[in-house]
Parts: sequence; C-alpha cells; structure tokens
Amino acid sequence: MSTPFNAAATIKDSGLESGAYLKIKEGQNKIRLLSEALFHTSYFKGTKTNKFVCWVFDWSDGKVKLYFMPKTVLEAIGALQGNPDYAFETVPMPYDVTINAKDAGTKEVVYSVTPARQNTEVPIDALNQMDGKEPIVKVLEKLLENDAKDPAKQPPVSDTPPLPEYPDHEVAV
Repeated sequence: MSTPFNAAATIKDSGLESGAYLKIKEGQNKIRLLSEALFHTSYFKGTKTNKFVCWVFDWSDGKVKLYFMPKTVLEAIGALQGNPDYAFETVPMPYDVTINAKDAGTKEVVYSVTPARQNTEVPIDALNQMDGKEPIVKVLEKLLENDAKDPAKQPPVSDTPPLPEYPDHEVAV
C-alpha cells in the first residue's frame, strides 16, 4: 500500500520553510538559544536519531531557525547553567554561545561550546521573528505527526521472526 506524500507541501504546512533549520557548519557557529529544548527521536535511513529540538537565532544570517541539537551541545549548555559565572534559568539565554564544530557533517563531528563574555539583550530581529513562531512543543507535535507519515522515519523492520507466544502455564511448587 502506498501513501500519498508531498515533501514541499509538508514543509509549507509545518511553517518550516527552506532555510528554517540550523545546519552547523565547520568552524564557529554563533547562536542565541531562544526556547526550551525538547527531546525528539526519529529515524534517518533506518538509524535511530535522538536530538533536542529548539528555536535559535543564527547570527550568520540573522534568522530564527529550528535546531536539532545534539546531546553533547545541550550538555555543554547545561554545564554553563551550572556555572555561577554563566548561570541562567530562563530562555532566551542572556548571552550568545559559539558552537565550534570539527568534522561537521560527519558522524565523527566533535562539538565544543564557548559562551560570550558578557550578557547582551536578545536582538530585536530575533524577538520580532519569534512572534510568528509556534511554541516548540507545537513544533514537536507536528514533527511527530510528519514522522508517523514518512516510512523513512520509521524503525527498521527486523528480519528476525517474532518469538512464539505461549499461554500462561501454572508451575507446581
């Protein structure tokens, strides 16, 4: 059975037009975390992926984007939160961070996160762009709906047959 699918319409319906995702490039990537980060599991070519979905302001082009943040980057931001010099309790973050990527675009990518030396106001452009954005929890709901419709984002089918089911047996003691 085939299921109708239109990638362009799906993207348009989600409100996540082209360029709306942050793609980390080799080297320095300066961002501001604008929303909470929520856990999201998906599949890519049969491989399970775990990321944290959030809104960020990308300084490279001045746009608010959806970011599928790796655990290592979120852990680094968490370490900053636990440091008295960089602690914060709400988003948007009170300062920018630079995500340094070595071997970006590969499975061997290594990230490090460097905080800005001082707190600054959230850019007015970022706040204006966030006015039209869905709360991250709504974005995650749409991602899960879209994943459920996309066979490529489903867990791989195992070649191993299921174990037979046996009725419950009473055991004599």
